Amino acid sequence: MINKKFIYINIFPFSWALKIFFNKIALSKGVNPVAFIAQAVFVSVLILTFYTLIKNKSEIKRLSIDVYKGLFFAGFFLGIGYVIGLYGLKYSASINYSFAIKSSIIFTPLLAILVLIEIIISFIYMC
Repeated sequence: MINKKFIYINIFPFSWALKIFFNKIALSKGVNPVAFIAQAVFVSVLILTFYTLIKNKSEIKRLSIDVYKGLFFAGFFLGIGYVIGLYGLKYSASINYSFAIKSSIIFTPLLAILVLIEIIISFIYMC
């Protein structure tokens, strides 16, 4: 029997590659990247809000205003990065975009170790 962790780890890059492929098709058809993101974020927020309200309603009530502010700013900067990434995908080949995005997964922890002097436990990556 195949390990569930192995399946989940392989589903993620496959779904990410499909997302990049379909995003490139939509952008090459002339879709505005900001409108494209706004629609995707709206649907995602609706789905995640309903899921969170059903599963973790009591935990939401315990969050402070500072946590909500932090979540807002994190989402705002993530959104800016996503818009910039979609403009990059619009004006480049899908393979170049995929290489840049996948490389950021490798270089972000390395920069965190070198610049921020973060300790990353290898056990986390082994699981």
